[in-house]
Amino acid sequence: MGTERSGARLKRDLAVILAEDDFESAIHRLGETPVKKTVNILVSFLCHLDERVRWRSVSALGLLVAAMAEKSPEEGRILMRRFMWMLNEESGGIGWGVPEVMGEIIFRSSILDREYHRILLSYLDEQGNFLDHDPLRQGALWAMARISETKPHLMKDGAHLSRAYLVSENPVDRALACIVAGYLHDREAMPFLQNLVMDKTEITLYIEGDFSRLTVGGLAGKALKRLS
Repeated sequence: MGTERSGARLKRDLAVILAEDDFESAIHRLGETPVKKTVNILVSFLCHLDERVRWRSVSALGLLVAAMAEKSPEEGRILMRRFMWMLNEESGGIGWGVPEVMGEIIFRSSILDREYHRILLSYLDEQGNFLDHDPLRQGALWAMARISETKPHLMKDGAHLSRAYLVSENPVDRALACIVAGYLHDREAMPFLQNLVMDKTEITLYIEGDFSRLTVGGLAGKALKRLS
């Protein structure tokens, strides 16, 4: 019973940390919690009713797994294989939030990034491990945008995969594809970006621990500036 109570208390504590306004300060407190239990709870939070808790669980998992891999690369690999399994149809689940978590880990880890970036790209590739569910595929596109910010060399081979989303009917897809095109300096995307500059559609994206309201056209303009 003591273990059950401590587990429930840890779950409550983590929910409070993830919901705090000053997330940058709060997230450092995760280092004071038992890592494996914390990881399991955060994975369960990927289906949390509170959108802020869901997304911040992505950030927290990225930090924890990257730190874990620094100490024990094999433990990091075990978790990455767990996330891959969660996206496998044979797992019996959907894998909500998993592509984003994998992207955040690759973004933060200098060990796991080299081993798993191609698998992340394969989720957008119809000749690879293409994700049939639109929300999951959008999660993989978000992950690609996140990684492209600081490790464009890892995502270069997938430029053509993200470029296709510049003409998507979904404005979030278009927005994320604009970000990728800018970070990858994808000059072949320029005509599509120019067509999107006047796109006033507003979307909300999770960026660095919080939500930002942006327009597709504004992101297209930023991407074009990077290309110029």
